[in-house]
Amino acid sequence: MLRVSTVRKWLAYLMVFYFFFYPQMLTAVSGKFLYVFLGAAILFALLCFMSGNRQKRIDIYQFEWLIILAISSLRNVGLQHRDYLWPLTFIALILTLLVLGQDDGWCDKLLRTACLFSTVYIIACFVFYMIPSIYSSMISFWGYIPNGTELGRFGYRAGLADNHSANGTYCVVPFLIGTSVLLSGTIQKKERKKWYLLVGLSAVAVFLTTKRAHLVFGLAATLITYYIFSPKRMNRKLFRLLAIMVTALVILQFVQNIPYFSEILGGFSDQGIDISNGRFEYWLYAISIFMANPLLGIGWLGFRYNSSILIRGTNTGGIGYVDAHNVYVQLLCENGILGAVFVIAVFLHFIISTIRFFLKEKEKLTLIQTRVLAASFALQFFCLIYGVTGNFLYDRTCFIYVFGCALFCAVKKSIVE
Repeated sequence: MLRVSTVRKWLAYLMVFYFFFYPQMLTAVSGKFLYVFLGAAILFALLCFMSGNRQKRIDIYQFEWLIILAISSLRNVGLQHRDYLWPLTFIALILTLLVLGQDDGWCDKLLRTACLFSTVYIIACFVFYMIPSIYSSMISFWGYIPNGTELGRFGYRAGLADNHSANGTYCVVPFLIGTSVLLSGTIQKKERKKWYLLVGLSAVAVFLTTKRAHLVFGLAATLITYYIFSPKRMNRKLFRLLAIMVTALVILQFVQNIPYFSEILGGFSDQGIDISNGRFEYWLYAISIFMANPLLGIGWLGFRYNSSILIRGTNTGGIGYVDAHNVYVQLLCENGILGAVFVIAVFLHFIISTIRFFLKEKEKLTLIQTRVLAASFALQFFCLIYGVTGNFLYDRTCFIYVFGCALFCAVKKSIVE
C-alpha cells in the first residue's frame, strides 16, 4: 500500500521541479502541459490531506493559509479574466504548504534537490559568460530575446531562464540554503568545502545576473540567519561592521526606488537613467487605486489587469501586464486595508514563530532539524524584504516563500507531536 509519506515526498519533488523548469516546459511543449503538473500536485496534496488528517485538528498555521486561499480565490480578477495558470498555481502552492507541513521527512532532501537544480542555472550562467556566442541557441529556444540581456549581448544574465530576474531568483536559492547550512554548524567537516564552493559560485552567479536586490537581500538574510542560528559568535566589532555595511546596502536598495535618489544614483553611473525601473510610479498608481477602494480593494491580481497605462516598451517581459513591484502596496490595492493587514500579519506570524520555536526548542532539535529551520528562516526573510521592491507573492519567488513556511511547519509538527 502506498504510504502518505511517500506521496508527500513526490509532491515536494514535483513542486520544486515545477518551480525550476516550468518556463522551459511552457515553451517546449505548451501551457496545457503545466496544468497536468499542477493537477497532479493538487491531487497528491488532497490525497495526503485527507489520509493524514482524519484524526488531526487544523492548527493556526493551516487555518491562516486557508483564509488566504479563500481571499485569493473568491475575489480573483485573474479567474474573472479566464487567466487560470497563476491562480491554479497559487492554489497548488497553498495546498502543498498545508500537506508538507505535516511531516519533516522530505525537508533535507528538498533543500539538496533545490541546490542541485540551481546548480544547472549557475553553470549555465558561467558558460554563457565565457562563450557568449552560444547564447543565440537560447534566443532560438525562447523565440524572443529575454529581458535583461541587452538584446542578447549579455546572455549570461538570463542564462537558462526566461529573463535575468528569474535567473537571479534561481541562482540565489543555493546561496540562502548553503549559508544556512554552514552558519548553523550542522554539517560534517568533510562536506563543508562542497557547501563553501556552492555558496561562492552562487554569489558570483547572482552578481553576473545584475540583480542587485537578490544579492543585497541575500546578504541581509545571511547576516540575520547568522545572528539567530549560529552556535558560534564572531568578534563583536567585526559583526557590527558587517551589520552596518549590509544595512547601508539594504537602505540604498530601498531609497534608489524613490525618484530623487534614483536620479542622483543614476547620475553617478553617467547614464542619467531611472535605476528604480519605474517602481515608484507603480507604487503611486497602486496607492491611488487603494485610496479609491480602501476597505476591500479591487480583488486579488486586480493590479495587473489595471496596469495598461504603465506598460511601455518591453517592461512586461512579453506577458502583457506588470505587477506593483511591492507586495505590500499591491496587497493594499487588491485587498484593501482588511485583507492586506491580515495577510501581512500571517507573514509576520510565521517568521516570528520560526525564531521563537528555534530559541525555545533548540536543545531538542536534531542537526538536520536545526539546519532546516535555519533555511526556513533565510528563505522567509529574503522574500519578505525582497517584497518591498519585488513581487514574491505574485510570481515564481512565491515558491521560495512557501517552501520556507512549509519547512518551519514540518519541523514544528515533528517536535510538538
